[in-house]
Amino acid sequence: MTPEQLSSLLGWSQVAFFIALIVGAIVLLAGMVRPATVGAHSRGGVLLRSLGVWLFGAAILLGVIGFTHSQPNGPHSVTGYIESYVKDECAKGADLPSCKDATTKPAN
Repeated sequence: MTPEQLSSLLGWSQVAFFIALIVGAIVLLAGMVRPATVGAHSRGGVLLRSLGVWLFGAAILLGVIGFTHSQPNGPHSVTGYIESYVKDECAKGADLPSCKDATTKPAN
């Protein structure tokens, strides 16, 4: 996937998470007034249904965050963070093996 697609996927997962929060809150409010409205038998069942909706939204968000972090070209890839750090350190004049010029490295 391209970095743009990964960023878009992350954005849509955030939208899905907020929708799950809103739907869970609506289920909670409507169910506390009358549990049968949301198909529950008691207020405890209403609470469990709301928590289920919220956990589903959180699972989507956390799954997508984990997926984008694992992609080498993702917006939050660990490799990208490391490369950015090395570039910054090299710009500051650090003597890291990664900072050496390609011409000074021995040929294999």
